[in-house]
Amino acid sequence: MAINVLSPRIYNRISAGEVVERPASVVKELVENSLDAGATKIRVEVEEGGIKKMAVYDNGCGIAKEDIPLAFLPHATSKIADIDDLDAISTLGFRGEALASICSVSMVELSTKTKDSEMGYKIDASGGDISKISEVARLDGTTLLVQNLFYNTPARAKFLKRPKQEEGEITHLVEKFMLANPQVDFEYIVDGKTVYNHTSGQLDEVIYLIYGKDIYEKLLKLDYTEDDIKVHGYIVSPKLSRPNRTYQSLFVNGRYVENYMVSACVQGAYEPLLMKGRFPIYVIKLELPFDRVDVNVHPNKKEVKFDNSSKIFGIIRRAVEKALVGTNLIADFEFTSKEEREWEKFDIKNELHPQQTTFDSYQKSTLDKLSPDEGASFVSVDRKDLSEKLQSPKEKKNEVEIVTMPQFSIITTDKQNKNRHGGRIFFDQSGDSLYNEIKLEVEKEQKEAFLLTQAQEIKIVGVVFKTYIITEFQDSLYVIDQHAMHERQLYDKLKKQVDQNNIAKQDMLLPYVFELKAKDKMLFESKLQNLKKIGFEIEAQGDKFNICAIPFVLSGINLENFIADILADDSTNEKTASQFINEKLCQTACKHAIRAGDDVTKEEIFYLIDEMKNGVALCPHGRPIITKITKKELEKMFKRVL
Repeated sequence: MAINVLSPRIYNRISAGEVVERPASVVKELVENSLDAGATKIRVEVEEGGIKKMAVYDNGCGIAKEDIPLAFLPHATSKIADIDDLDAISTLGFRGEALASICSVSMVELSTKTKDSEMGYKIDASGGDISKISEVARLDGTTLLVQNLFYNTPARAKFLKRPKQEEGEITHLVEKFMLANPQVDFEYIVDGKTVYNHTSGQLDEVIYLIYGKDIYEKLLKLDYTEDDIKVHGYIVSPKLSRPNRTYQSLFVNGRYVENYMVSACVQGAYEPLLMKGRFPIYVIKLELPFDRVDVNVHPNKKEVKFDNSSKIFGIIRRAVEKALVGTNLIADFEFTSKEEREWEKFDIKNELHPQQTTFDSYQKSTLDKLSPDEGASFVSVDRKDLSEKLQSPKEKKNEVEIVTMPQFSIITTDKQNKNRHGGRIFFDQSGDSLYNEIKLEVEKEQKEAFLLTQAQEIKIVGVVFKTYIITEFQDSLYVIDQHAMHERQLYDKLKKQVDQNNIAKQDMLLPYVFELKAKDKMLFESKLQNLKKIGFEIEAQGDKFNICAIPFVLSGINLENFIADILADDSTNEKTASQFINEKLCQTACKHAIRAGDDVTKEEIFYLIDEMKNGVALCPHGRPIITKITKKELEKMFKRVL
């Protein structure tokens, strides 16, 4: 069989299969070209999901007349000149394939004008055929009109989705461009109707425009630099999450990318704060030297590779953790409509008392000195006796002792105090320097709390349904789930043991022996140190390993499945050893905590509340422990105020 050299028309159509998958792919390439051209204003118009028409207008630098025909040739680009440029790509586009691929499967009209040119120029390209250049009057910049996508490839056209679905993909893409470039004016028009008309501004303003008021109000700012890597943008409070990853955006040097490992590392930081099946919301921007990231991985340029991925993932994790500590995790009880809540921003009382003490930062030592109030119950608590009663299960057979939990954090309910920090509340204990820094700040805040000039009081109103503790503090009611509160305290104490390597172990009656092949053996040996830190005793004998003891909290675990999971590749969604321990800690705490329906004495309630102020306002499974109802919300509910 003879070997044929393909004509440009054929190989352009072949390459179009990789570059032009759907209308959104076309819009992506054209908008990236506009941004690379330095545009500050971009307008995107689509009709019938982009299948009938797509147009991108910009005010960029334009294309010189002599370069216009070259723009439609394959592998013709102004963004790289020699092979060394591929090692440090600073532009969004660089392959030189986009226009050649687009015009091979659609009808394209290009008009452009440079700042130095008196006239603009226009050219048509259809199915790979290029017309002559003609003059046209226009402003500086470039316009690309793409019509009848896949008109000459019916096999490709029939795989397109319905226009509304294709429109949704384009809308999603335009939103990502807006988030990546808040300094650029974007106008987005669908079937003649304006969807977005954004003028340049700040990132949080774009987030408000795209995601709305609820997400905007719960933004937590990211601003973290380590070495020559900067992480900035916004994450959203764990109080608001989603059932999928749709609201997660990662930008690397201004390029929107998808990276599972980054998503997993952010999820890991949120893990103690979210229920299963819920995902955090974030817009994270990562800036690093261009030679430390490879964007030349796939024609769609959504995938990137880092030169030191583990370091970068660790930096992102620490940036997210730093933003999360000290966040308000007390759930708000919403009686009122969104419109009514707008007026609370202008509450004069809040402005007159910005330093108002919060329920969860209140100190127990002050409580013991208070005089009883009518209808309230104040008692002096013997912490030692109650600690032994409520602190944790004692397994007599194995003598599992639980130490008293130190004050890890102050969880603030003061929304105006954006910089308030708490202690480290995450199972992963990397980044000790950050922990020490925050711990010093926490200790300072705790000392300042003793300087209160006015006596405060916590009133135990009662318990309803043998499940929920009702307390009154200042002008708010707090409804507390007694099981979730005690479960969290037990979990924190058990977790502290793991963090300090003070782990109860269970010896195996007979060692569990298993053999690994060379590749798995090397991987397992690299994890041995971490396994020993969490309580495993493992001996190596050639290609075989003997497990002689396991952490007590993992009693009854299937060791065969456990070993298979920890040997799984890091890029898969398998459990790590620490995750297994964490799950068992959650189960142990849940099993031994006070349950819904159990009778709880006043002394026990005071002890639990006092301990709760030192921890996290979410149970280990991510459910809220405490809900706040303000006096003003109750008055609105009963129409006492409007």
